[in-house]
Order: sequence, then structure tokens, then C-alpha cells
Amino acid sequence: MTPYRYVLIALLAITAGCGPSSHPVHPWFAKPSLEESSAPGWVRLDLKDFRTLKPENPDYTRIVTKLGSFSIVEVNAAETQGSFTPEEHNWNGALVPAPDDRLYAVRGLAYGLSPVWTDVTFNPSLHAIHVHEATYNGENTFISYGMRNVSPCPIIVRLSSPPAKVYVSAELGGDAIIIHRPYKD
Repeated sequence: MTPYRYVLIALLAITAGCGPSSHPVHPWFAKPSLEESSAPGWVRLDLKDFRTLKPENPDYTRIVTKLGSFSIVEVNAAETQGSFTPEEHNWNGALVPAPDDRLYAVRGLAYGLSPVWTDVTFNPSLHAIHVHEATYNGENTFISYGMRNVSPCPIIVRLSSPPAKVYVSAELGGDAIIIHRPYKD
């Protein structure tokens, strides 16, 4: 081999991890278009209006199975009531719909097992919901390689009617995930 080939091989080896990710994108992943994301009317839902369903939750497998071919499904309070405790979510009370609201299971994704935070925004004029979940990687590049695959992490949300569009995104990052979380303590 010529010296140029060694240089080329070294450059390819060094930059192999710098390009676009080669791992497959989860089929639930769906980001809003630039026009939709910049449209006026997006409102951040309050923590009292949704719950994140983590893998340790007793309803997790059943809800993920229900969401297999649908981005949103209606659930009743009895189906999810036993799953949520105030200690899990740092607020009091169970997620009970108001008289004109209903409970919906909505797709969500997280890197690793559980997100650090979940941000849910709703746009009534577009009749769209965006579930964005973020996972902290500990500022450790080697640990984050184990978290490169996304896993289903659905939410249960309280809305008056089901949205026509569901957008799902996931983020993996370091300290900025903690610093820039949407809900401050």
C-alpha cells in the first residue's frame, strides 16, 4: 500500500463517528416541518396535563402495544389510574380528565431507558401535538454509545379531542439537557 492509502484509511477511521448516525431511526420519530414548528399558537402543556409512561410502569407494555400502529389512542382513567403516584411525578393527584376532556396515550421516544424531561406542546389551530423527550448522557461519549437507540416512551395526556397530527422527537445530550429543561423546579 502506498502512504497515501494509509493516510486515507486513518482519516476515514477518525471521521467515521462524525457523520450522520448509521443506526436506524425509530418508526415513531416524526418532527414537524419548519412551517408547522414556526406557526403561531404552540402552547406548552402544564405538567398536570400529561404523564410520561416509563418502562417500569405496569401499564407500559400494554400502552406501547396499543400504540403499535396508531400515533394516538384513547384510554380510560381506570386503565391508567393505578400507574401514577405523586412520588413518581413530584405533584399531587392522579391524572383525571375534566368533564369535557379525555385521556389519550400518545407516542413518545427516549434514548436509553427513561427521559430526564418530557416537553409536550399543542397547537389548537393545526390540531397537532409535539412530544419531545430528552435523555442525559452524563457528558460521557462512551456511555452515550450504549444509548444510541431510541425506545418507546409514550405519554398519557388530557385533551378535549384527539389531535390530527402527532410529532415525536428525542434528544440525547449533556449538561445542556439539565440546564435548558422546559420545567424548572
